[in-house]
Amino acid sequence: MAALNRAPQIILVAGLAVLAWQAVAFGVGIGLRRSAPVLAARFAPDNALVLGRTAQYQLKDAFPEAIGTARRALRRDPTSAAAAGALSMAFARQGQIDRSAAMLEYSQAISRRDLPTQLWAIELAVQRNDIGRALGHYDIALRVGKNMPTILFPILASAAADPAIRAPLARMLAAGTPWKNSFLDYLSAQTQDLSSASQLVDAVYRSGGTVRHEPIGILVQRLAEKNDVAAAWRLYRLQAPRAQPIEVRNGDFNETLRLPTIFDWRLEDSGDARAEILRGTDGGELHLEARVGAGSMVASQRLLLPPGRFALEFKARPAEGATLGTSKFAIICVPSGQNLAETKLASGGRSVHAFAFSVPAGCPSQSLLLTAQSESMGSGVDGAVDGVRVRRVAPPNALQ
Repeated sequence: MAALNRAPQIILVAGLAVLAWQAVAFGVGIGLRRSAPVLAARFAPDNALVLGRTAQYQLKDAFPEAIGTARRALRRDPTSAAAAGALSMAFARQGQIDRSAAMLEYSQAISRRDLPTQLWAIELAVQRNDIGRALGHYDIALRVGKNMPTILFPILASAAADPAIRAPLARMLAAGTPWKNSFLDYLSAQTQDLSSASQLVDAVYRSGGTVRHEPIGILVQRLAEKNDVAAAWRLYRLQAPRAQPIEVRNGDFNETLRLPTIFDWRLEDSGDARAEILRGTDGGELHLEARVGAGSMVASQRLLLPPGRFALEFKARPAEGATLGTSKFAIICVPSGQNLAETKLASGGRSVHAFAFSVPAGCPSQSLLLTAQSESMGSGVDGAVDGVRVRRVAPPNALQ
């Protein structure tokens, strides 16, 4: 019965295992890439450091000799962490888990900078169903081994799908471990489990930490590409808690983001037309321009308006001696592509322009698009818009 009760727990921590024997070989390979440990032992038979490394190397294909080599190293120097780690691995391979654990503790007391031993410590912690200790050794290995992300990040990213691992991992990231940013960059770009990655980011915030804009922006974009806009919005609001679905964000153009998400203004430059946020003494504005006879979409933002009737308000003005051509705002339902409304940028100085539109049921999100388009004859487009707002003008039941 005890074995049956423990089985689910073993499954929970299995995601943290690093396949110790292969990982140890990998770790030794990193440390000894430019040397031949067995040959080195011939030239320095009394060097405890060389003997300790040799013992680790022998674990791969000369196991019986590894124990003897490790013991020789410890006789020469009782402070050889590599030799103690090799003995720990050897004892475990013989099924002597308690002796293995004791020798590992001894190795850790000497030094925590021996990478093969840290990799083995992860495996032993997993065997003992100790998630906290396994993650602790992950932390140490990633702090001291510059190549460790290559082998450990993919395992951690996969393990984050398990709630029992995700919670303590989030606490470790929230505390600001040195590899936090690089891991979250890797996770956001490489994971195929966007849901688990989003939950990990959320757990970091719940644990009192923060996450840089870049990995959140990548996850938001990838979720949006899969049409999971609701999940993308929840993630976006972690870094923009004041953002509301029924609003145009940064409608006064007072902010310029280096990596905007779909819920921010995303600006385009096609070569024929472009938009740029400019700041002046009176605040910000979105400057747009297009060459004669040319035009394209130059700015967009995703909205999350519920069914109902709304009004889009904005100010538009041409530059002195210029025009806005046939530039326009349009609102498109996503993902159906239905055109809900569009209006030209009537030139009227600083007066507010508004047009009403309706959002039907079955239209979960909308794209607000701004196109800069010049006339086929005359001058190109040169002007600006600001004060972009959206407001409800009737409750949902007014449409029925």
